Amino acid sequence: MSRKLWFLILACVLCFGLAMPRAMAQDTTARGSLSGLVVDSTDASVPEAKVTLTGPTGTKTAMTNDQGNFTFAPLTPGSYSVRVEKAGFRSAEVKGV
Repeated sequence: MSRKLWFLILACVLCFGLAMPRAMAQDTTARGSLSGLVVDSTDASVPEAKVTLTGPTGTKTAMTNDQGNFTFAPLTPGSYSVRVEKAGFRSAEVKGV
């Protein structure tokens, strides 16, 4: 191969190598999760409560499991509002989570 062709191949490899970390960095944005336990006034867990999460990416809904636990993931970092509802109970909301 000619010297010019080797130089061209080397230049392409270097350019690709320098651009690759930037392309990969776009896929490594920060993510988080939010989980909690819903309990009543006697500290008993509340299964099947509707939990609504509102924040930077919109609204998501989940139901608590048999132990009263819920989880939202993945989430974009930011300020969220959490609302819990269940028939027979007063609704509760926490803002700025």
